[in-house]
Amino acid sequence: MIVSVRRPQGGLIVPSVAAAADVPRTWRVRARLLPRFFRTACLALLVTGMSGCWSSCVPAAGGGVDVMLLIDVSQSMRARDAAPDRLRAAISFARDVIARRPFDRFGIVLFAGRDALACPLTSDHEAVLLRLDAIEAGEAAGTALGEAIAGVLPRFPLPRQSAVLLVISDGISDADTMSPIAAAKRLRADGVRTVAAAIGRRQTAPFPTAAGLIDVEVDADETALRAAADAGHGVFVRADASGGAATVARFLDGLPSTRAPRQPLSSTPPWIGPAAVGLLLAELIVAVFVLKGLW
Repeated sequence: MIVSVRRPQGGLIVPSVAAAADVPRTWRVRARLLPRFFRTACLALLVTGMSGCWSSCVPAAGGGVDVMLLIDVSQSMRARDAAPDRLRAAISFARDVIARRPFDRFGIVLFAGRDALACPLTSDHEAVLLRLDAIEAGEAAGTALGEAIAGVLPRFPLPRQSAVLLVISDGISDADTMSPIAAAKRLRADGVRTVAAAIGRRQTAPFPTAAGLIDVEVDADETALRAAADAGHGVFVRADASGGAATVARFLDGLPSTRAPRQPLSSTPPWIGPAAVGLLLAELIVAVFVLKGLW
């Protein structure tokens, strides 16, 4: 009789790891996700910064005023009692005012016997400066200061609550049918303030002629300009004195703006770059010196 014996089939016996569940994790194991966190945070900062979500606009400080420059180009402005002469000193003063008011609009009106628009109101300061540099004094005698002041009113658009006329002149007015005071009052009634900047003084000074420079008695009328500024609720300064442009700029600072100028803020805050570099360094330090390749 043959008896068959079945042998038990072999099998792989694997020990249970259930007991390892109760083993506490070390701090190094818990920190293995830190490098990925630092890298993700770095990428999120860079993407957010480049997306422009931080960009915004705020009201521009000291801006939004319309300033018309009324510049005397009569023959008396060729006198050289200011360096290099009255007209060039007046232009230098105007450039200084413009440099201090980057958010204002400026225009230019030239006057002697009659006024002429040289540059309409614009926020393009480069165009205004180029036109200033091209101004030359006229040969005609006679100055109609009052008529020139009154004639500037139509050059200002409505509303005129932030409109300012800046008169730069030696103040001589010998061809007028309207006084500068009456003209300044007319402008003020329509919302335009008058600021006056005097150039030159009543004295003997070199004057260019066909025969060369000759010392002659030159005239100036600072009193008329002061009176026009008072009547126009403005301020009076001397264009050939230090601090004159700063005084005008401070006066303009106190005026309201009807245009509500907006100044864009930077779309990328300056701290984003250093923060991103710091996160990358933190990832490197944790991965190499703390986890030592465990992550």
